[in-house]
Amino acid sequence: MEFIINIYNMATNSSVTIGSTTTSILTANSGRNFVSLQNDSDEDIYIAFGADAVSAKGINLKSGGSALLLNAVDYDIIREDINGICASGSKTLLVVTR
Repeated sequence: MEFIINIYNMATNSSVTIGSTTTSILTANSGRNFVSLQNDSDEDIYIAFGADAVSAKGINLKSGGSALLLNAVDYDIIREDINGICASGSKTLLVVTR
């Protein structure tokens, strides 16, 4: 339990407004160890790693709170550029990273 608390104490919490064209969520970072993405909107958001985001491709974070949690131990891909896209634009994605 202490390990989990320590990760969140050192984490960076932010939000990104996702557009109707590919939108940068996080730029590549070889030191990134953890990423949490949560869709805080009323529209699906699609996520791409290391490439432009495209509607109906990649990871679909469903509207209303769908989340994705990844760590670098299991998923080294989180160190690449991370991009998102939605249909109408101006939708909020919550981001926690370390």
